[in-house]
Amino acid sequence: MAVKDKEAVIRHKYKNKLDNDKILHDKIIENGLLFDEKDVIQDLDVFCQKFSNNHNLNIDDFIECINAEYLLSPRKQLTTKLHQQINNEKLKTVAIMSYYQKEVDNMMREIDDTLILEEINCDDDLRDFIIDKITKLI
Repeated sequence: MAVKDKEAVIRHKYKNKLDNDKILHDKIIENGLLFDEKDVIQDLDVFCQKFSNNHNLNIDDFIECINAEYLLSPRKQLTTKLHQQINNEKLKTVAIMSYYQKEVDNMMREIDDTLILEEINCDDDLRDFIIDKITKLI
């Protein structure tokens, strides 16, 4: 248990010796599991000194080192749950559709449609109007 000042927990006077908090705190103190700010700072300093010479380790190697030598539990690949797979597939689909939409837009900008427009059979005013609108879009 980490607290600001462990002395406050150690010196606390309980009204009832059977109080659940007293029993829990006594067990924590007995097992050496009560830490305060000073303990954390001191232990962090020891940790930094111990690993300060490992500059050449990348983050993955460092994690593997900590897991194997200190936590004694090597990293395991997590299994993707069904709802995560579905969501990942949706994201891939959206990305693919977005990519192809951009490609189609680029292709449409490159198409020279002046021949098509000149073949439109309509009166001159309507044809000029259509050509004018399309050329403004390009």
